[in-house]
Amino acid sequence: MADIVGDALGITRESAQLHLRVIRENGGISFSGYGRSAALMTGLDTARLVLAIVGSTYARDSSNVLGRFQNLRPATNLQIGKTLEEVLAHRIEQYPDERNNLSTLRQDPEYGKLPQIALELLWAGGIHRDDFPPQAIMCWHNAIGEVSSLEVFVPPEFRARRRKPIFAKHYDERHEVLAAYSGVGIIHSRIVTVDALIRIAEAMWAEARGPYGNAYGNTR
Repeated sequence: MADIVGDALGITRESAQLHLRVIRENGGISFSGYGRSAALMTGLDTARLVLAIVGSTYARDSSNVLGRFQNLRPATNLQIGKTLEEVLAHRIEQYPDERNNLSTLRQDPEYGKLPQIALELLWAGGIHRDDFPPQAIMCWHNAIGEVSSLEVFVPPEFRARRRKPIFAKHYDERHEVLAAYSGVGIIHSRIVTVDALIRIAEAMWAEARGPYGNAYGNTR
């Protein structure tokens, strides 16, 4: 599974394996074995690895990064709704069911012009790192690839200044998120594309039916 995520996100398989090892050693991964069991990790395991990799500069930070982002909750209603890791896991698991539509969509010459943001992680940098909350934006796309809805995720104790409906223009909602970092010198942003999540989902779906090559070209 680390190989699948690494390939999709464009990092080396060795680096993805290191991220996985760090969060597994800190209890962030459900499986306890190697070999074939590594290929059978859940959608939640996959979502956690994605968050750890995307939000980290170094693999050694993976566990701390996962802890900062995994339990963010929807800003529109902080009392209900699943956590960011749960929503991301569900989204990844949904993609195989949509693979026929997505295959057709990819053949559309306009596909490359459509919004490609599936997930964006944001956090303050420099001396402000611990004074401002991490946030995330999840985007959902309709059958023709347009952003149909989105949601901002924040720490449970953080109250957004304003709350927009979940159906909103991405650039408007993103502006609102960035406004929460007023006074910060550096704002870090890491984006996971729709294509990356599709590749992860498709590879996981195929993995359940056959082996996936590891970093040395072998199969599990």
